[in-house]
Amino acid sequence: MKKKRPNLADFQTLVLPASETDTPSTPATTTIAERTKPVHKSVYIPPVVLEQLDLIAMQERPAPGRKKKFNTLILEGIDLLLKDRGLPSIEELTRAI
Repeated sequence: MKKKRPNLADFQTLVLPASETDTPSTPATTTIAERTKPVHKSVYIPPVVLEQLDLIAMQERPAPGRKKKFNTLILEGIDLLLKDRGLPSIEELTRAI
């Protein structure tokens, strides 16, 4: 029997507002710029898949002599994954911050 995965959209995050009564021992609240700054994550991709991504990047190049950014293709894939799972898109998530 296949186990059903939980829907991540059902989970809520608890965000406590910073107050003037915070003591110096508590961590400083993060700014909007810090929350929207991209975070580096390594991804291990089989060489044959990387070749296909490079071909797509060349075929969808924005201008002659250039190719589409690899990161753009990865984010497009993540966006499709989120949509498939019924979650908000990257644009919706980053706009909400």
